[in-house]
Amino acid sequence: MRCTNPKMKKLIAQYQFGLLADEQKILAESHLLECDACFQETYHISPALSIFENHPEELLTALEEREKSKSPFVVKKVKLTQQLIDLIGGWLAQPAVKILVPVAVLAILALFLFWPASIDYTDLAIIQKADYLTVRYKSELEQRSHQELFEKGMSCYQSGLYAQAIRHLENYVIQDSLNTFGHFYLGVAYLLTDQIEPAIHQIKKANQLSVQQNQTILSRRCNWYLGNAYLRRNQVEQALEVFQKLTETPGIFDNEARSQIAKINERKNKS
Repeated sequence: MRCTNPKMKKLIAQYQFGLLADEQKILAESHLLECDACFQETYHISPALSIFENHPEELLTALEEREKSKSPFVVKKVKLTQQLIDLIGGWLAQPAVKILVPVAVLAILALFLFWPASIDYTDLAIIQKADYLTVRYKSELEQRSHQELFEKGMSCYQSGLYAQAIRHLENYVIQDSLNTFGHFYLGVAYLLTDQIEPAIHQIKKANQLSVQQNQTILSRRCNWYLGNAYLRRNQVEQALEVFQKLTETPGIFDNEARSQIAKINERKNKS
């Protein structure tokens, strides 16, 4: 499991060293209660940090040795560590068992020097309103029973009232669980309100139904929005897989998918 909010990682790191103001501390603690990945990471790192607090000099010596390599990345981490040592200098208290110091140094070195940096792709996601396509009902009876509810939802959707649209469309897909358009527009409305998990669920459902019902154009629309939903969650490999599918056959969103793949790869290479 990975944190779906990579921007919080820096805040959590500062929280672990006690460097946050009260307002930011509350924000970090709220995130830890919601995010199991960050909670587990903080839990497992805490023992090493405790030793680091009591024995900063050993760590700094080890880092200075690495600085001789003249790697800008290492130099940057050494300077950061020096700043942290200054800030936590007042915390030094009881000495720890000496044999634990090398272990602590290795743990912190791994944390600061070799921990893979999470690349943020979330800003590459293109989340935009999908054009309204008229729904065709199978029968007049189905049209009378469902059209009004769907049209209420789509009226709110087109007016930008996405929360209200979600409420109507949720009721609609309960009554007509096989209608691809209901699931699709509900998923897009979720995306537009930054509710990524339910958005992915609904769009995947719409895509599954569109494939079964041979609705090729709608299926491609689903894949486009699904790929960007994955990007919004920073699940870049899943996003690449979906975008790649769009490029394998000509049709709508094939060029847009190629553009997204290029942007992702460019950011990967820079990092």
